[in-house]
Amino acid sequence: MEEYWVIDFLPVLVPADGVGQYFAVEEYLRSSEEGKEIYERFVRLLLKLNCYDDLCVTSGEDDEPVINPEPAQLADLVRACRKPGYGLCMRTGSAAVITLNSEDLYMTLYEPDDDLLRLMGMLCASEGLFLRKMPAETDETKNGV
Repeated sequence: MEEYWVIDFLPVLVPADGVGQYFAVEEYLRSSEEGKEIYERFVRLLLKLNCYDDLCVTSGEDDEPVINPEPAQLADLVRACRKPGYGLCMRTGSAAVITLNSEDLYMTLYEPDDDLLRLMGMLCASEGLFLRKMPAETDETKNGV
């Protein structure tokens, strides 16, 4: 698997054998107002990104791809990802791909160029999110969360 980047509310990968309460916190956030706020950060980040780059959005509903959806439509599509079984795949003008899957508290960024990485780093910081590079999957990393 190639390396990729995660857009997350946590700054560092939680070790698979960590002593904290990652899964309890994750479950709490999925069903709370605080979890809705994470999705609102995703909405604002993607709206900001769409100011700089085209977005081609495909939802988990097998809809036709939408190029540069209206801001309210993009926001609704992102918010819908809180529902089980729903997801989004967004391709940027630079051919990078961003995914958000049902109930996840992070987005994944694949194949960004250097300019997009710099921009995403700034946009993530503006929303209190973290952009972190994930290594290619190895036995040590495949069980981390």
